[in-house]
Amino acid sequence: MEGGHPAASKTEFTECWRTTWKTPYIMRLALSAGIGGLLFGYDTGVISGALLYIREDFDDVNKKTWLQETIVSMAVAGAIFGAAIGGWMNDALGRRKSILCADFVFFVGAIVMAFAPAPWVIIIGRILVGLGVGMASMTSPLYISEASPARIRGALVSTNGFLITGGQFLSYLINLAFTKAPGTWRWMLGVAGVPAVVQFVLMYTLPESPRWLYRKNKIGEARAILEKIYPENEVEDEMRALHESVEMEGDVGDGIIAKLKGAFSNPVVRRGLYAGITVQVAQQFVGINTVMYYSPTIIQFAGFASNQTALALSLITSGLNVVGTVISMCFVDRYGRRRLMIISMVGIITCLVVLSVVFFEAAAHAPRISNLESTHFGSNSTCPAYVSAHNPTSWNCMTCLKAECGFCANSASAYSPGACVASNDVLKKSCGGEHRVWYTKGCPSKVGFFAVILLGLYIIIYAPGMGTVPWIVNSEIYPLRYRGTCGGIAAVSNWSANLIVSETFLTLTHALGSAGTFLLFAGFSLIGLVFIFFLVPETKGLQFEEIEKLLKKGYRPKLFASKNKKTEETKQTEETKQTKRGAHPSSKTEFTECWKTTWRTPYIMRLALSAGIGGLLFGYDTGVISGALLYIREDFDEVDKKTWLQETIVSMAVAGAIIGAAIGGWMNDALGRKKSILIADVVFFVGAIVMAAAPVPWVIIIGRIIVGLGVGMASMTAPLYISEASPHRIRGALVSTNGLLITGGQFLSYLINLAFTKTPGTWRWMVGVAGLPAVVQFILMLSLPESPRWLYRDNKADEARAILAKIYPAEEVDDELKALQESVEFEKSEEGAIGKTMLQKVKSCFGNTVVRRGLYAGITVQVAQQFVGINTVMYYSPSIVQFAGFASNQTAMALSLVTSGLNVVGTLISMCFVDRYGRRRLMIISMFGIISCLIVLAGVFYYAASHSPTVSHLESNHFGTNTTCPAYVFAPNPAAWDCMTCLKYTDCAFCSIRGQNLAPGACLAANDQIRGQCRGEHRVWYSKGCPSKIGILAVILLGLYIIVYAPGMGTIPWIVNSEIYPLRYRGTGGGIAAVSNWTANLIVSETFLTLTKELGSAGTFLLFAGFSTIGLIFIYFLVPETKGMQFEEVEKLLEKGFRPKLFAPKDTKGKQKIEGSA
Repeated sequence: MEGGHPAASKTEFTECWRTTWKTPYIMRLALSAGIGGLLFGYDTGVISGALLYIREDFDDVNKKTWLQETIVSMAVAGAIFGAAIGGWMNDALGRRKSILCADFVFFVGAIVMAFAPAPWVIIIGRILVGLGVGMASMTSPLYISEASPARIRGALVSTNGFLITGGQFLSYLINLAFTKAPGTWRWMLGVAGVPAVVQFVLMYTLPESPRWLYRKNKIGEARAILEKIYPENEVEDEMRALHESVEMEGDVGDGIIAKLKGAFSNPVVRRGLYAGITVQVAQQFVGINTVMYYSPTIIQFAGFASNQTALALSLITSGLNVVGTVISMCFVDRYGRRRLMIISMVGIITCLVVLSVVFFEAAAHAPRISNLESTHFGSNSTCPAYVSAHNPTSWNCMTCLKAECGFCANSASAYSPGACVASNDVLKKSCGGEHRVWYTKGCPSKVGFFAVILLGLYIIIYAPGMGTVPWIVNSEIYPLRYRGTCGGIAAVSNWSANLIVSETFLTLTHALGSAGTFLLFAGFSLIGLVFIFFLVPETKGLQFEEIEKLLKKGYRPKLFASKNKKTEETKQTEETKQTKRGAHPSSKTEFTECWKTTWRTPYIMRLALSAGIGGLLFGYDTGVISGALLYIREDFDEVDKKTWLQETIVSMAVAGAIIGAAIGGWMNDALGRKKSILIADVVFFVGAIVMAAAPVPWVIIIGRIIVGLGVGMASMTAPLYISEASPHRIRGALVSTNGLLITGGQFLSYLINLAFTKTPGTWRWMVGVAGLPAVVQFILMLSLPESPRWLYRDNKADEARAILAKIYPAEEVDDELKALQESVEFEKSEEGAIGKTMLQKVKSCFGNTVVRRGLYAGITVQVAQQFVGINTVMYYSPSIVQFAGFASNQTAMALSLVTSGLNVVGTLISMCFVDRYGRRRLMIISMFGIISCLIVLAGVFYYAASHSPTVSHLESNHFGTNTTCPAYVFAPNPAAWDCMTCLKYTDCAFCSIRGQNLAPGACLAANDQIRGQCRGEHRVWYSKGCPSKIGILAVILLGLYIIVYAPGMGTIPWIVNSEIYPLRYRGTGGGIAAVSNWTANLIVSETFLTLTKELGSAGTFLLFAGFSTIGLIFIYFLVPETKGMQFEEVEKLLEKGFRPKLFAPKDTKGKQKIEGSA
């Protein structure tokens, strides 16, 4: 590379993958050093769960907030000291020895904590652990940075951030694993020593940083390491750059004071420190480590009283942190450090403000205090502050908790007025003994789950930007001679800010409330955003020497730093060449180009979003039935008893959609895209009203068929309309808005479901609200034009030109019109062969080689989309969550909301990548991920089924002999029965033992009376799934399955089908493919509950894994890459024929030939 500057197109995550695949030694260095990040992350996360159990073991800790804060924050105090020492150690002893020392100190601290007999010994252990973390936190990214090629440095340093979040996630898993083990918190803290030992062994066999070695005149050793990292032809350039850098440095001074004085007196270093300290302090003052240290406590603030529930929900938020870090690794070397931080900060501020509002709402509507309830446990048990209060009638749960008392919920309902009593173990047991819930950290709240969802959203926005990027910036922004010292200063700043935040968080929540505290953090975040904007330059893709020159020159802030001028000129030259060949530049076929184009021409986005509401209808109908079905079963006993009736209610919408899609193909060709959408809206609205007013199940089924007709028409028309009204270079991203609105509709349906769970007529509201988006789309589409391609085909050339003039720049309109003219003329020459009737057109489709090949691809992706089992997850997600052992309808629906939210996230990822990496590539990657998830999911469900609680004969007769399950009474070997055996009989259910869901329980007849008796004794009633220790893992895997599915198989089949057929066959071909999709959907949804009954959940998911494997093979052999091609080019590609390659290259010779002939 000339000038030693990497090509811009290579500064991305894929280049990192390619480089480390060719040179695995680089990844070995990065991962070994990155375990320092794992120690950092594990220590941050583990204390959050351990603290819940330390409080139970030591009454002093439970009573004194300052002692809890001290246990948490002394590790941070140690880390400040460790980071300060680490700066000196890095310069004096080297990066490798510093990491080895950090491992040793961390291991000693972990052992001290594990064997601590008293709180003060835990504090000593926390200080030692903090020392190790402080040294590692600044040394690991520095070592990785200095051992990485410049072009992939950001992605490799991100592995340290990835392992930080991985360590946090691991700590929550460990916390959850040891909740029932004797000595819970000791195991949690002690296990931390294991990764320190692993890193010590690995680092012992690795060399020192080549830059540090060169600085110490060990030139031969430095060269030997560089030869292992760089290609042979780049080693000399790197050695020369190192030599120049060291020569430039001169003498800094030996003492730490001399180095500090030198750093602040040097303008280059001082500017670097302004940036480095800014990002490190801002990282902490957004409040992230309060979430990581206290996440179970925050979740209890949100109203979840159980330690285990709080830990399980914390595990999900921590998992999102890992997801966000992976996103950062993908984007940090493509979009830059500064851009990611600014976007991240804007998102963080938004989340904190909304979170503040949610917590305020929860506090304002906390349950009242009842004087009768408060004296229920005896007059001496009442909270002293409540007894002496001037106006006790104004007290609510939050007032009670501020007085350091406990709230014992009303036995009838947690939201009814309860008791404010003294907070001690005796009263806690008395409260629990009456099957009430005991609250000391937060109050019961209807909006508590929204707070948890917002916490998850906050983390997934934080992680890609402010989570990893500050460490990357600090690993590269200082000159080599100051790197250890300045890295130490910045790390001390980070840990000092961390100490301030963690030491004051519980005090702030006590004084300001959760709402006020999060609003305060939003204010700090806003200040941080301003400082980042003015002080932090962009360093992506620059060598260390280039960064030094950038700081020397000075930095003027721009919102998003412009690209290198030389690179831009080269890029423009290449674009000019490609334009002459009739192609658009591949570098523009990405989500950012879509954003720029629609920002300049908002009319395009108006067309896409208005038509995309058809996707919203599709998504809403898919998702809403999953929650509504739970309550339809409660209203109609015959639906509850008959699996086939439940499947019919779900699948009749699919049957209607098959007919709608078939009619839609004809309507699109005969009436146009716009009128087809309007008709679909009317039909959908009528169906929604019929369902909402249905007096009996068969009327619901009629409403479902009518709704299905509308969904079927819209499902194939909306993407077609968007596709034909989009510039070809951003077509994939715009058609993805339809997919985004499908997943948005599903997410909205779960929110609506959750909102109406307590409303009279629950399911009627759920299905009736579906009519509103249909009305909105009808109104919007009335004011929009027809598809320009259909108009030109209908001899309305002037109207077509007028619309194209609104979509394309003036200089491109004639070219587009010419392309349309050629396409239509070619069609008309073949019209006799196509035929006019639907049957003739279908016959002609399969008789034409080009269309037939398009149909092979289109039908393949549509059928594969359904046979991966996605719509079983969307239709039955609450039921699947209940299969995993969550008995409550509300809990099942709330967890389904999380999985649906991940679907939206995955679709956004698709919009970012579909026009960059192509349709075929994303589908193949998606299918591999889906197959892996389904196999693991099958394993989890199999384990849960084989370890379900046994049925107790004594418990089964507890409610009377007539209440026992008939099949159990007459079973030849009832002693072999467990919960799963019981639930295989539709007229039986499992009633767990009070407070011990995993103990042997009762197998009873399933009817409302017996269910009421079971719940009346505060037992849990299971009719769809059994209690399980690993049920939450099944839910996490479902979420992972969805986030893998959505970017590939979720949106791309619709994109492929909107662009793969010639215009004259587009309506018919799209209709055939849509019918294939809905037919496959019908088969899957109609058989899912029957399959789970016959094969079990494990067998059913394994079957879907098999279908997915077959789908992957078909996609590999039948589906070509169409990204960035004009419709005419796609047609020529199909005419030429398609030879499969695993991932189609970006610029194939075949494509160039097509472009040349065009």
